[in-house]
Amino acid sequence: MADAESLHSVRVSIHRPREFASMARSYRVLVDGNEVGRIANGRTLRFEVRPGAHRLRIAIDWCSSPEVQVVARPENLELSFTCGCRYYGWRAFLAWRAIRRHAHEFLWLEQRDAAARG
Repeated sequence: MADAESLHSVRVSIHRPREFASMARSYRVLVDGNEVGRIANGRTLRFEVRPGAHRLRIAIDWCSSPEVQVVARPENLELSFTCGCRYYGWRAFLAWRAIRRHAHEFLWLEQRDAAARG
């Protein structure tokens, strides 16, 4: 039997594929400006949010992803996202410049299930 809290919440999962950039570091996961957990390289973080509008972002040090607006509806079983670093492969050599100019776009966060978008 489900508890009362789980009946009024929506599960969120964020997957971070294995990548060389920041591989030894965990990304902080922020929901409405509050840290709800950390996600390591090649891992998936799962947590629950209340139904309604939320702002999601991932961050590492002073760099982050752009904020993603999402509406969690009670009928959504799970909202799935993928995240990572924009600078991989040869682009890793440009990371130092990006940190100075585009710190809020250093990481990326995208919703995977288009049917659940608000």
